[in-house]
Amino acid sequence: MACAPQLDVPVWSNGHMTPAMIARIQKRHFLFAFLLLTLYSCHRAPPLHQYARWGSLDHVQFIVNQGDSVNGVDEDGRTALIYAARYGQEEIIRYLLSKGADVNKQAQDGDTPLISASYGCHAKSAEILLAHGADYKVHYQNGWTAFMLAVSQGCTDIVQPLLEAGSDPNKEIAEGYSPLIVAVAKGHTSIVKTLLDAGADVNYKGKKGITPLIVAAQKGNLKIVEVLLNFGAAVDSRVIAEEDEAFRAGETALQVARRNHHSDIEQILLAAGATE
Repeated sequence: MACAPQLDVPVWSNGHMTPAMIARIQKRHFLFAFLLLTLYSCHRAPPLHQYARWGSLDHVQFIVNQGDSVNGVDEDGRTALIYAARYGQEEIIRYLLSKGADVNKQAQDGDTPLISASYGCHAKSAEILLAHGADYKVHYQNGWTAFMLAVSQGCTDIVQPLLEAGSDPNKEIAEGYSPLIVAVAKGHTSIVKTLLDAGADVNYKGKKGITPLIVAAQKGNLKIVEVLLNFGAAVDSRVIAEEDEAFRAGETALQVARRNHHSDIEQILLAAGATE
């Protein structure tokens, strides 16, 4: 779906209209811009959705006052609130909520305003949505929640509010990975610390026995290795089942680091008591 709001693509498919041009049209010729949206907006998204995306409060208010439903959807089932959340349009989010927008209405693929805000790393938008009852437990595709998306995207400022709302730092996604594994794999050191402080299992083992320390050793992330060791990571845990070439059955973090030529990590693991 090339023009869904989670994708950062131009609204105008013909490539001839820049945001600055659109802004000038909106300012000088309100009704003309409204008509252009109806005729040319990609994906035939309703004008309300496009103006919500752009953060044009005057236009959003005008359309709502004309009788458009704030819970109307585009052809993918996304509401204007999802568009506003994806692009961090806080003023629009507040207005739509004040007019009765459904804070938990899901699109066809499971997207919600909170999931979109998390994907876009818009912390303030996420906080507004949470304060209005956004459900942090709702699943997007493959079991991903707003929390897991925030972890994966490295959105530190969203991870903490979602933890405070009740997100489980040890909740697996469908693929069998924990938030900590995802944060380690992505190299998000500050989020790794946040999750561990919140009670994430430092020795979590997925279905294949791959621990956070083994992942960090494979990635060559010395700083994260040190953090995990400080939180009591077991140095001699072994991979249970092979996963591609990255993780071989029976290997420890030390062996993974050595095979990938991460000598600095090798030395730290040996000093921490890893055995040959």
